[in-house]
Amino acid sequence: MKKQLLWAPVALLVLSACGGTPSSSPSTPDVTPIQAAPASASDAAPAGPDAEPAVDAASSGPAEGAGEGAEEPAAASASSAAPAGATSDRGFRIKKLGEAAGMANAEGESIVDFVVKDVDLALKCTEQFAEKAENGRLIGLHLDVETHKALGGEDQWIKTFDASAHTWTFVSAAGTTFNGSLATMPSFFCLADAETLPFDIGPAQKASGVVVLDVPEAEGTLIFEPYGDGLGWEWEIGAGADA
Repeated sequence: MKKQLLWAPVALLVLSACGGTPSSSPSTPDVTPIQAAPASASDAAPAGPDAEPAVDAASSGPAEGAGEGAEEPAAASASSAAPAGATSDRGFRIKKLGEAAGMANAEGESIVDFVVKDVDLALKCTEQFAEKAENGRLIGLHLDVETHKALGGEDQWIKTFDASAHTWTFVSAAGTTFNGSLATMPSFFCLADAETLPFDIGPAQKASGVVVLDVPEAEGTLIFEPYGDGLGWEWEIGAGADA
């Protein structure tokens, strides 16, 4: 069902660096932990995709003077992660079409795997009241997504996975970021719900579908930043893409 989405407070997120070409159902890539949401913005330390997750005071070990019987919480660590993949100057993991990506919780449990299989740069809308693109042209990203039980854990601030149009940004081949939204009315009403990727995919689900974006041009870079924290992935599209 088409609807507006609300955003949860953002926490530090470290992303996967897997490669390879997955099957139609994404395989589990090597992932690095994501940290629980900080109590306030001042608790979050700036980091790039390859940075070690920040550990707050509650998880960094027992306080000074604590008794020997005090339980020490497990701290998130990047040491369990596979070697990091290529990172752009913008700080996002560089991906090719067909490469798997994913996220895990602080315990190393995978919470979601996904694949951008291909991009339709000449998408044809099928809805009765479809409109022409506002920004330039409509394109379609074909995604496979698989979420896991850990996505809905009681101690997890991330409860659903969303890759809808407003989580994407377009950067031109010249490096200029498009100021407008890729989530327009024409992108929203281009395809029937049965063809599009669902919003807010919960734990232990598989989904496939198209994400329609309203972009200013067909050549450039698409950035997927699902939780608005400056961390994400990017894909080159158009003539310069190395698919």
